[in-house]
Amino acid sequence: MLVPGDTLDIETKIRFTAGMRRLKWMVSEVRPNELLALQLRTDSIGELIATRKFSLSPKGHSTFVTSAIAAPIVDSIRAGRSDTLKSSDAYLDAASRLLISALRLQSHIELEQLKARVERR
Repeated sequence: MLVPGDTLDIETKIRFTAGMRRLKWMVSEVRPNELLALQLRTDSIGELIATRKFSLSPKGHSTFVTSAIAAPIVDSIRAGRSDTLKSSDAYLDAASRLLISALRLQSHIELEQLKARVERR
């Protein structure tokens, strides 16, 4: 069973400004049969990149899994900027949408794999 503070290493080929870094999902909250909350952090400085929450709700003989994703790193970048160019806002908005889309796609793949395993396909 996962507990807050546990980490799940992931491999990535995302290039950050300081070179390649590994990312880790850190468990931030667990409520058995209700909620699993994760934070995606860099392994070197622990910078928060994204958050994911999985809510579980029983429905008859099934369980519904609802996932929510956020990317607070974009807000951090926006807050630390010194420029006020509208084009910078457009780039940050596009980067935010791209990051969240990639996380949603990955989440969908993982949930399909979990579903197949649970249904023993």
